[in-house]
This record gives sequence, structure tokens and C-alpha cells, in this order.
Amino acid sequence: MSVARRNRTRIRSSSQQIPRIQTESIARPYLLGWITVVGFAWIGLLVAVFSMTWNAGNAGQQLSLMLVIAVVAAITYVPVEYYLNARGVAVRGIVGSVLFFMVLLYVPVPTRSMLSLFDVPVYLLMSLALYWSVSSFMMPILYAVGQLLFSGRSRRYDVRRAYRQASLIGLIGVGVILLVGLRAMTPFFFGLWVLMLISLELLFLWYVEPPATR
Repeated sequence: MSVARRNRTRIRSSSQQIPRIQTESIARPYLLGWITVVGFAWIGLLVAVFSMTWNAGNAGQQLSLMLVIAVVAAITYVPVEYYLNARGVAVRGIVGSVLFFMVLLYVPVPTRSMLSLFDVPVYLLMSLALYWSVSSFMMPILYAVGQLLFSGRSRRYDVRRAYRQASLIGLIGVGVILLVGLRAMTPFFFGLWVLMLISLELLFLWYVEPPATR
């Protein structure tokens, strides 16, 4: 009877264990190699973007630039989406990166406020490009930071937490664009916007239980 009871207890406890996700199966040399390749790819892209002259009337040059940005973003975010099981990161990262650089290079900076209907599409396009690019870029960084800050296993491997926090950081950038567009960019309003987002994240961490990792 005691042996059977111990066996039943062992089976019950093992069924409650949270299985490891795919990130733990990545060998460190492969991870370091991927980080190195991605780092040099982004450095090369930034050097090309800020050192070359980009003509708005050259369609072939624009298409080549979009293709290069898409490739660099793909080798960055496709592995992140696969190994973290974070759906949508690759598409949002690729589209956001292409949109961000194209807006940066080819869209004139609006000179009027958002109250002017002619400049509203420009502000919205800038906000969308900044939100997608920043949130996608910060997502794997915040996931890695969570590995160091949180002791609980479910919280450490909570991909939704990293996704949510990256989105909130992207919203900080969106708030900056909107405040500038409304001519209301002051330390008070910026601090209030950041404080609201931080309070929202603290509420999530306090009341929302992380799901079991898989």
C-alpha cells in the first residue's frame, strides 16, 4: 500500500511540472553566433542608411533598401518567434522595421500640429512604424531580462509578459509622437503618460497569473 501510494504521489507531482520551452534547448554557441550575425547585420544596415544618399525619386533604390531591411529583420525576428512561440513577432518586426526606415528616410517631418487634418496621416504612420519596430525589438530583450529578475519559473518563462511590456514601451514612443503633434510635449505630460503605463504593468504583474510554460 505504501509503495502504491508513493507511486501515485510521484505521478501526480510529475504531471504538475511545467515543461521547458524551446529556448532551453538552444546551444550557447548557436545563440552567440546568432547574436553576432544579427548585430553585424544591423550595424551594416545603419551605416548604409546614414552614410548613403537616398533619392526619393529612385524607385529601384527604394525597393533594394526595403528588401535589405526585410532580410535583416527576418533573420532577427523569425528565430525569436520560433523559439519563444511568440506569434506575430516576425511579421510585426519585419513590417515595422521596413516602415520605420522608409518613414525616416522618405516622409517629411510634419511642421503643423495634429489638429491639422493634412498632417494627421503622417503622425499616425510615424506612430505605427515606431510602435511596431520598438515593441518587436524590445520583446526578446525583456524576455532575457525576465530570466534574471524573476525567480518563479512561470514568471521567468512568461512570453506574454515580455510581449506586453514591449508593447508598453512602444506606447511610450507613440505617446511622445502624439504629445509633440499636439504641441503638449512637457515633462509633466510625458511623466504622467509613463506613470500611467508603469501603473498598468504593475497591475498586470500583481493580479494576472502567468500561464504554464509549454
